[in-house]
Amino acid sequence: MFACEKDNFDNYLPGHTGEYNEGASKCDASDPQTWPFTWTFAENETKLIFDGFDVYTLIELTPSTLIIKSTFTENEVACTQVGTYGH
Repeated sequence: MFACEKDNFDNYLPGHTGEYNEGASKCDASDPQTWPFTWTFAENETKLIFDGFDVYTLIELTPSTLIIKSTFTENEVACTQVGTYGH
């Protein structure tokens, strides 16, 4: 993770919408401070889908913690990424 990404945060809002926020340090000064996203559950609430196409496996969801996992291939290498979010 780049240093400029470490203060980024997401706000999940009612109605399956949300907002990404760049935080105090932006990686690119010309990027907007915030931008909207949509989210929805799938497969009996075991998957979380962002903007209709980014699919993550839901590992944990509590009032204070969100843990999601994605798998993808980059340069012909299978990768797994796990994100842990809290407040």
